Amino acid sequence: ILVMLGLSFVTTASDALEGISELTLAQAAQLEGEVVYLDVLSSFEWWQGHVKRAVHIPHQDVSEKAEAMLNRDTPIVTYCAVGGRASRVVKDLEAMGFRVVPVTGGGFKELVDAGLIVTSPTQGFR
Repeated sequence: ILVMLGLSFVTTASDALEGISELTLAQAAQLEGEVVYLDVLSSFEWWQGHVKRAVHIPHQDVSEKAEAMLNRDTPIVTYCAVGGRASRVVKDLEAMGFRVVPVTGGGFKELVDAGLIVTSPTQGFR
């Protein structure tokens, strides 16, 4: 898989993540299939729409549920509505030893705009 991260072409997500301290959400969206998207929205927000195949753990539950629901070996891209909750969860996951991809540039809307497939109860996949 070739992934363009604004600087150069790389062959895999693992190569892409080496030496990069931060990605925009648009860049992180290009890693679909290579990372786990962790949705830390509330349950109400989750049912309004989320990235297809994302793992959902509401932000307040991450500390107690991450061990059972996430794989330490798979890079994690965390998102919320605009970025605040996700950035707090990133710190918690890093402290727990998970491999987290720090992202900037917004939240769910930016992932949708970047072309990730999302689902919602009223629209199905879009």
